[in-house]
Amino acid sequence: MSGMWGADGRALRALASALRGGADALRTHRAQVTSVVDAATRWEGPDAAEFRDDWASRLGPSLATTATLLDAAADQLAADADQQ
Repeated sequence: MSGMWGADGRALRALASALRGGADALRTHRAQVTSVVDAATRWEGPDAAEFRDDWASRLGPSLATTATLLDAAADQLAADADQQ
């Protein structure tokens, strides 16, 4: 046995930081895509309308939810690291 009991606090904090970075990246990409979708005035027709609706009602919110879940996981990892 290596003598280690519990998790490596440094590794947990590093993973928490990476998860927060991923959450921030998702938020940034969502904002960028939303900006492009909102500005895409030259794209018309049923496909354009369907995509805009999907983006606003399902796809964009899914990214936001995923970012929130990543933040929650990061918070839990940081709390676990503090307990080590």
